[in-house]
Amino acid sequence: MADVRFLILCGPPSFDPSTVGYPPEQAETEGWWYAWRLMASNNRRLARGVTSFTARSSAVDAITRLRDAMSVLEPRILTDARDGSWEWCADNDGATVARCPHSYERERDCRGGFQRFIDAASRAQVAEGAVVLRDHRAPVSTHGKESTRWPAH
Repeated sequence: MADVRFLILCGPPSFDPSTVGYPPEQAETEGWWYAWRLMASNNRRLARGVTSFTARSSAVDAITRLRDAMSVLEPRILTDARDGSWEWCADNDGATVARCPHSYERERDCRGGFQRFIDAASRAQVAEGAVVLRDHRAPVSTHGKESTRWPAH
């Protein structure tokens, strides 16, 4: 089983990154977009980035900046008044740089999720290539099976 790792996600131009929680880095994104997600060794999501990028290298640079700021990250704990769920955001100098991948039932679990993120992010490696997300609304090619991973360039 793999150790904790940062996955680079890659989405096609037809798939709006904000529909999966990654607003575009720029106002208009044309072409493929990239984002990151931190995964535990059991393939559970530990954290995700807060934006998408126009290049894989930009997503990797964001991970590097995140790691450089690990010692000064502050948790911002939020609660949803509608259902009482809890979420965390990791802030660096007032800017959100990461957030939890899902909501928590209890505040204690939310704070524990933030601590697991802090512990894992400093030792996680960036996985090779990118995981290609598929726009399920777009027509499917009948020319063969689409690869779900791209090699690193």
